[in-house]
Amino acid sequence: MTPLVETVVKTDKFDFAIDCQSLTALFSKKLKDEPFLKMLQKLSWKWSPFKVWHFSRISTKLKFFFNFSLGERGSLMSDTMSSNNNMFAPKLLLGSTIAFTYALLIMGNLVTTTGSGLDCPDWPLCHGSFNPPKQVGIWIEWTHRLMGGIAGILIAGSIIYMFKKVSGAVKFLFKMILGLLVTVIILGGVVVLIEAPLLDNLVRIATVSSHIIIATIIFTSLILAFRMTFKSGERTEKVYTLWLFGLVSFQVLLGILVRYSNSSLACPDWPLCHGAIFPPSMMPEVLLHYTHRLFAYTVFGLTLWKLVSTVRSGGENKLIHSITFGLVLMQASIGVFIVLTKMFLPFLIAHGAGAFLILGWVAFQAAPYLVLPGETAESPAG
Repeated sequence: MTPLVETVVKTDKFDFAIDCQSLTALFSKKLKDEPFLKMLQKLSWKWSPFKVWHFSRISTKLKFFFNFSLGERGSLMSDTMSSNNNMFAPKLLLGSTIAFTYALLIMGNLVTTTGSGLDCPDWPLCHGSFNPPKQVGIWIEWTHRLMGGIAGILIAGSIIYMFKKVSGAVKFLFKMILGLLVTVIILGGVVVLIEAPLLDNLVRIATVSSHIIIATIIFTSLILAFRMTFKSGERTEKVYTLWLFGLVSFQVLLGILVRYSNSSLACPDWPLCHGAIFPPSMMPEVLLHYTHRLFAYTVFGLTLWKLVSTVRSGGENKLIHSITFGLVLMQASIGVFIVLTKMFLPFLIAHGAGAFLILGWVAFQAAPYLVLPGETAESPAG
């Protein structure tokens, strides 16, 4: 005899999936009976201390789904995505999209650092061709554009694939990412057409900076969506995590402005600035660079304090805090070497890659506090 109730217990979250499809004959006359449905919901509360966060649609196929969870509130995945057997493909797609977007950000940093932004003077082609002349600068910029096209396809594909499988704030995130994707593509063309990589006036600096800032927001939003869609990873302390995310985000923004305003050596020495603790010059480039340093010291101090206090108290998440501090220490060291070596190219590339890596790592930790899970998830059509 087919069991009426199939219970699946996941060891880490105590999730129970109840498939009532086999009760079709029994419930067929009760579908529109409101008291009957309320009775079902009351019955489900007897599973205390487990709370029912998810009671998805009752369709003509009589498919019911309950999600009992001691973990994060709300299920963001539909019933087809709740099974481990069905999660590999979307995880792979969204994870690959994030990885490729990260690689694209690094490639964009390489374009700027090598001054290759105008080696393809037209757009969207390069020297009027899909196969431009074989010169290093030209192919750095052309590779960047090709990677941008692939990343755009991956992002759009991920949104289309995931859109009906998520709900609430995560669905809003995907809508926002799609809008930002269109914006960043248009800005990419504007950057070339107005010769913004020359960075010789405020408009050009603002255009290039906006392009990379929007790309960074897309990268961060994809990570937030990934974490909240699949509910993976451990939670860290809320206040500390949100403060750290805010500081790191602002620090990355400052770093972008420092790089594109040619302020990387506005303070040509370290640890002082022009031989003083407080810079004697009040020029905008010096103040921008000095502020970037102050926030770097703040992030370094905060992550060190958190690691030491966690180890001393025997608290949780020591590994997470160790990784966070290790990344910040690495990034700070590279920043010092950029100044001491007068902007040695490998250090510039590594510094950009490190900044995006730290931002992504911290965004992943902060996601549960930044994105509120929906109360219900929408089932896929059909």
